[in-house]
Amino acid sequence: MSIKDSLISVVIPFYNESESLPILYSELEEVRLKNDLKMEYVFIDDGSTDGSFEKLSSIAGENSNLKLIQLRRNFGKSKALFLGMHECRGDVIVTMDADLQDNPENIIGLIEKLNEGFDLVGGWKKNRHDPITKTIPSLIFNWMVRKLTKTGFHDINCGLKAYRRWVIENFTFRGEHHRFSMILSGAIGAKVTEIPVTHRPRRFGKSKFGIERFLRGFLDLITVLLLTRYLERPLHFFAKPGLVFVVVGGVISSVLVAEHIYYLFTGLKEYQLVARPLLIISTILIVAGIQITSIGFILEYFLTIKDKNNNIRVFVKNKVNIE
Repeated sequence: MSIKDSLISVVIPFYNESESLPILYSELEEVRLKNDLKMEYVFIDDGSTDGSFEKLSSIAGENSNLKLIQLRRNFGKSKALFLGMHECRGDVIVTMDADLQDNPENIIGLIEKLNEGFDLVGGWKKNRHDPITKTIPSLIFNWMVRKLTKTGFHDINCGLKAYRRWVIENFTFRGEHHRFSMILSGAIGAKVTEIPVTHRPRRFGKSKFGIERFLRGFLDLITVLLLTRYLERPLHFFAKPGLVFVVVGGVISSVLVAEHIYYLFTGLKEYQLVARPLLIISTILIVAGIQITSIGFILEYFLTIKDKNNNIRVFVKNKVNIE
């Protein structure tokens, strides 16, 4: 069956977007009717205070294909997306932002790409209509992600994505992990790609994200690296900086000891090794390096004793019993 014939769930978290929501719903309905699609919309109110929930409630009361979820407070986009994805019923799940910068017409392109055999299709805001204070940090962050994760994705921050249901059932969004969904999905065997999408200028209000978003994103990037590249070999992650610390500390200590021996036998001047600040620094480096490396050994030990069948279903694509 073609994905276009399946139920498509559009999951949209929002926070204080009262002016945008009615327009967005109308645009989504235009896309549904124009392309004769079976669609449901799941809107998640992430603690709005501007009447967004009340405004959308009136629309939901008149339309059975709209589900509205209200969170008790602002939990963040990842948590809102996770809840919405697990409340929807579709075989195909599309996520998008509520600020009207994502064009609903792009949903068709995402679905057509999924129909080529992909499991996750992300949007790439190739021509982005945002202030330079957002575009430059985003370009730097995306470049850093490409280099560290060794992937070719241009825009992991784009909220417009389409998933097959099995993909989102196999990982949980935490922190800012929603932006790394393409990398996390690829790590469990999903076939992932991205396509250029239309990006529109913001019509109402202002962005809810500040510069702290990129700091949080960098910290989450470290977590994602651990979950994808080093989950089965944590020693490789911790041993690299640990060994560097040990080697640097060892070199400094060796130089200090050599100096001490030289001056001890030549008698050129009095030399007190314990009075050198570099001795303290080298000792700290060696001890810290050993401790960091030990963390890797401990994690490796726990991996060897854990149940080998734990979550093994994530890696199995098909299973056929032959009698």
